[in-house]
Amino acid sequence: MNRERNISELLKKTPKADLEALLLELAQSHDSIGKIIQLRFSPDGSDAGKIKQEIRVIIDDCSDRYGFIDYRSSFSFEKQMFHLIDNTFPRLISEKNTRVAFDIICAFFFEFGKLEIDDSNGCLGSLMHSIMEYFEKTISQMKAAEKNKAFIWIEDHLEDEKIVDYIRDDIFTAYINFFTDKNHLEHKISYFD
Repeated sequence: MNRERNISELLKKTPKADLEALLLELAQSHDSIGKIIQLRFSPDGSDAGKIKQEIRVIIDDCSDRYGFIDYRSSFSFEKQMFHLIDNTFPRLISEKNTRVAFDIICAFFFEFGKLEIDDSNGCLGSLMHSIMEYFEKTISQMKAAEKNKAFIWIEDHLEDEKIVDYIRDDIFTAYINFFTDKNHLEHKISYFD
């Protein structure tokens, strides 16, 4: 945390032209950084589309040529994903852009659900814990109609084979815990009957 604060203070003191030159140098020497910069600051494309592409860039960057993320690469994967998550959801939630936040959360479910990864360090569990916290905040801010659409999406994907079982467990948790108003409770009772 201290290191991040020191870097932040240093960046505030650095002239804009020097920061631009540094970013350009990093983008030219590291293809994945260049892709992330392009996706993040490109004027075309939706917020959700850019972030979904960024998820894929991180996965591709950390995977070997067969699409597998080994134990050593899983640490970089986790760090990059946490950075993306922490730079995406707080902004979307503060802007009350719950539709886009929900769309991106669903993308994480599908992308993480098909990963080939050595997860012996528990990185997916840590990432999913963070995503679920933002998921709860997103659902709590939704207006009724949007919340109903999210509820239907969740119900439709409780048994979706395209999503790996441990992530479906998180979806089930959201189904049970995030929708507690009378209408959703009644619907859940009829669903389980």
